[in-house]
This record gives sequence, structure tokens and C-alpha cells, in this order.
Amino acid sequence: TLPDTSALAFTSEKVTVRSSLSSLIRRKIEIKAADVRGGTVTLTDAKKGREIKLVGLGAHVSMRPVAESFEMSAKALADLAQVSAIGAAPALTLEKVGLDADLEGDRDFNRIEIKESKLSWSDVFSAKIKGEVTNVKTAPRIALTVESEDRPLGPIIERVRSFRLAELSTAKRPVVQKPPSQTPLEITGGAFGFKAQVEGLAKVPLGMNVSFEGSVRDAALRAGDLASIGRMNASFKGQGVLLAWQGLFPGPEKPATPAELGMAWQAVTLEATIDVENGDFVMKREAPSAGAPGAGPAPESGAAAEAGAQAPPLRVSSAKARIEVSSPDVKGISGEFLIGSSPYRFEGSMANILPAAS
Repeated sequence: TLPDTSALAFTSEKVTVRSSLSSLIRRKIEIKAADVRGGTVTLTDAKKGREIKLVGLGAHVSMRPVAESFEMSAKALADLAQVSAIGAAPALTLEKVGLDADLEGDRDFNRIEIKESKLSWSDVFSAKIKGEVTNVKTAPRIALTVESEDRPLGPIIERVRSFRLAELSTAKRPVVQKPPSQTPLEITGGAFGFKAQVEGLAKVPLGMNVSFEGSVRDAALRAGDLASIGRMNASFKGQGVLLAWQGLFPGPEKPATPAELGMAWQAVTLEATIDVENGDFVMKREAPSAGAPGAGPAPESGAAAEAGAQAPPLRVSSAKARIEVSSPDVKGISGEFLIGSSPYRFEGSMANILPAAS
């Protein structure tokens, strides 16, 4: 059992450790190799009602003394990483989660430096990690830099859509009728990448400061025959403590007042620029009701009436737009488009819109 009442369990088909006996006598421990095959690690957080499990874990770890420090190497690959409510089916599953890390620690293991290391999730995502953990024995403080490799955006979005994060909530919710099916949004092409810094006390994760920047380049979007965007580019950056980021989009189990949402948005910095080109949209319209100005004669009953209930769709083509965000405002919206052969332009701004949208 861990100090915060979480429980950590480990089982394995086979564990092999090769160490130097003389290093134990000299009190400079050297582990030539520690190998795990078919391992399972389960972390249970009874307070939050959640369970994290690594299944099919294989690992190779080594450590050797160098002067007044230790150098460590760790390679691990889990067939599955799963997150679930305790006793429930996994709500989130990641396949082939790997870690390849080089670390260095002082003689007392009170400081650990994470040299350039790599975290990967199948062929969907990979990132380099650097940083350090200080005051390990008393009040561990984490300072990390995470930089992802550019990857196609579409597969990431599709995998995230498969997560059932609502099932991880401990709040009891009434059964809600499923909404009618909607036209799915397809994302093709494009490259997504980001860089983030995380710093703070490990025992107070919501107090950790997070800053990040990233971009999406040359993505295309389509929603059936209703809408398409030939190209989208976006850049974004932000900074704030995790507690504030969490407060931006409260879940239904913890509703927030408009004042609380406003305070959360004031506590973070978020800037973004979004450019779209070659947009085409089809907007369905209802026919005017009988007797309304310009409605014309009432349609006949039956099939004729049903056909008359729908006006010809409005088609918007060759749309081009730029949106500039500086929280909590959308400070600039501008663009142009065609309806038929008639050109239109627009521009504007929306003050304090982000808290309202939350």
C-alpha cells in the first residue's frame, strides 16, 4: 500500500536479476540486468474508485555506480495499458505502450535526472521526455519537458473517440437516452505535434504548472455531404496550473457557476490561431409556413405537402477564414465565401465567449 492509500500489485511469469556481490559489499549497488517477462502491474486508487493496469509487461533494467552517482537504463513494453472504474470493464485501453529511458541519480537517490527518453503508444503517438525529480525522499518535485513527434492527426482523434471517460466518474448518473445519430466528422492528412513543460510537487498534482505549445498542419475535414474543409492549419499555446485547466470544462457531476468558469479562464493563458481554406457547406432550410410572408400558396396534402416542407439547401462554397483566440476572448474572426456566384466577406470578435462556451 502506498502512502496515499493507493495499492500497487505486481505479478510476473518470470523475473531474473543479475547483480554484483562485490558492489553490495562496497555499498555501491550494481544491477547488471533485471528482466521481467509476462508481468502485470495494477495500481488501485480506492479514493477515486479507479484502477490502472499494465498487462503483458516485458522490461529490462540495469544500474551501475559512476563516481558519486548511479546511471540507470530502463526499457519496458506493455501489451496493454488499461484504465477502469474498480470492478468494471476498461474505459480506456492503449496497446503497445513503451518506455525507453536513461536516468541518473545521486548516491542517496534523492535526485533523479531523466535524460532524453522516449514514451510511445503503438504507432499512434511518441514523445521525448527530459527533466528531473528532486527531493525524492521528502517532497518530490517534478520538472519535465515532453516533446512529441509529429504524427497524423486523424488516427489520434479516432482512438480518443473510443475512450469512454464518463465511465471513470464516481458520480451516479441517471440513464440518458442516446442522442440521434449525427454525421461523423472525418479528419484526414495533417500532422500534429506539441511541446509541454510540467513543474510542481508530486503530492499536489493539481497544483502543477503546465505550459504548452503545438500545431496542426494541413489537415482536411469532412462531415458527410454537409461540410468539408480542404485545409486547416492551427497553432496554439497556453499556461496555467492543472486545477485551473480542470475548471475550464467541469463535468456534469461538478457543475460550475458562470462566476467560477470566469475565474478559471482568468487563471490560464490560451492563445490560438486557426486558418481554414476551401470550405464548402450545405445548410438545410425549412420551407416558410403557409400564410407567412413570401410563403406562396399552401402545398397540397400527401406527398406534395411532404415535398413542399423542405426548401432548397443553401450552399456556401470557397470559404476561407481566420480565427484568433486570446482567452477569454475570440479577438478576431475574418473571412470570405461565396453563395452561388455572389461573394461575401465578414469580420468581427466575441468578447468573453470562451467561459460562455464552457
